[in-house]
Amino acid sequence: MFRIIKIKKLAGANLVLYAILVVLTPFIMLQNYLQGFVRYLSGVQVTVIGISIPVVLLVFMVLLLFLLIIFKKYVTLFNLAGLAVLLFFLFAGQKISDFYIDFNYYDLQNNWHYFSYLFFSFISWSYFKEKQVPLHRIHLYTWLFALGISLFDELFQNQMSQRVFDLSDVAKDLWGTTTGMVLITFWFEKNKDSSFKIRQESVKAYFQNKYAILVVLLITTFVFFNVSSLLTSKVYGFYVILITCFLTVIIFSLVHLFKGFGKKIITLFFIVLIVGQAFLWFTNRNNNFIFHNNFLTVYRGWFMPFFDVMVFPDKTFRFVDKKVEFNNTDKKVIMKSDPDVILIGAGLYGEGGNGFPLKNETHFILNPTTKKAVQVLIFDSKSACLKYNELSDMGIKTVMVLHKSI
Repeated sequence: MFRIIKIKKLAGANLVLYAILVVLTPFIMLQNYLQGFVRYLSGVQVTVIGISIPVVLLVFMVLLLFLLIIFKKYVTLFNLAGLAVLLFFLFAGQKISDFYIDFNYYDLQNNWHYFSYLFFSFISWSYFKEKQVPLHRIHLYTWLFALGISLFDELFQNQMSQRVFDLSDVAKDLWGTTTGMVLITFWFEKNKDSSFKIRQESVKAYFQNKYAILVVLLITTFVFFNVSSLLTSKVYGFYVILITCFLTVIIFSLVHLFKGFGKKIITLFFIVLIVGQAFLWFTNRNNNFIFHNNFLTVYRGWFMPFFDVMVFPDKTFRFVDKKVEFNNTDKKVIMKSDPDVILIGAGLYGEGGNGFPLKNETHFILNPTTKKAVQVLIFDSKSACLKYNELSDMGIKTVMVLHKSI
């Protein structure tokens, strides 16, 4: 399938040139002040039958429809399912990363990481395919090559344009790479002989089966993506690597031991874990913050270890990027839920909450969206938890950012 473009002798040159292009394009755009134009273009909308539609989204839909018409003989339920997987991966990436930046899902700059490295995975596959490298090795080589390029890109941009080194950008690149690898496996290589079996008999075997190695890389990338999105500052780089390795080893240890008696033990463990968590939530669902120290918080029966947390006015929560300094964009995102009070838990020693006009005094700031005054309260994290419970009992709409010190 999809034998439309066959790249033979140019595959190696394409791979090298594309890698260079991936690194240089953001630098060239920044040096020529094109990022502002890209951001503007992402926000342009047109009105169609009374409905405002972003131009970028409209172009994407038209292009997708055009491709479906051109390649209609390849349009099958299986291939449409693959397209749905692609869109799901992109949507998941949007939900995981850049919470404080609040990009639109169709933003060109934000999607650059995903699409540029998705195409890179196809070019890499074409090159190694020409060399008759087995697919399981292609997956590994492509992933490692993408990791190397992305790390070099971050270091290069950091030195040349003073851009902040951000491991979450590396994770986005790897997420785009693994998305392409999934599509390659199930679109281009689906008819090739290989057992669709994730759990293997030995650790070595995971790296010799195209499906097993794909799952290994996919889960590793997923863990890395989530962790790095919550610890974007370079000062937390060691923790990103440590936590990613730890969680990945735990997950694959469970997968590898999921057989025989180990299967029963693991199943029982998760049943107890789920039932126990459900019981804790049910019995504490109205109690707000029950326990807090610098490493663990218990909110409504939910355990929140290590990472910073944002609690919204409707009592829901999510883990957010660990930070002690809030810029104007951060504050705008915090006020997006239209709170009456912004409560900042500034860490064990009160080192967080910087960026607001008065750190040590109660004050008001303007919500630029609603044009309402919002009260800002900043305490050390333990005191902030107690204050949140008090405000909640009074029925005051409060958004809280809880920082845990490292």
